[in-house]
Amino acid sequence: MNPKEIRREKIHQRIHILRIRYDRCIIFSLILLSVGLAVCMGIMFQEMHLSGVPAVVDSYGSVLLRDGADLYVIIAVAAFVAGAIFTMVCIWLQNKKSDKKKKV
Repeated sequence: MNPKEIRREKIHQRIHILRIRYDRCIIFSLILLSVGLAVCMGIMFQEMHLSGVPAVVDSYGSVLLRDGADLYVIIAVAAFVAGAIFTMVCIWLQNKKSDKKKKV
């Protein structure tokens, strides 16, 4: 191998290492976001927890018909948005990896 090929190979190795670090950083931040969202949802559920038995006794067919249903809707929308963003990032990373394989 001539010096140019050696240099090019070292550059490709360094780029590969930096891409792996970047991907790990993104995955770690997504994990932190997911854990934070789960903790917030748990705290909100503890504060708003109502037993289903009084709801049936009071002629309510569902816990969501009682006061405070807006919080459950907000949590559901936030969980859906977080899942959609996570899915889009995973698809983006997969496409990036497949594009990288096609170039090499």
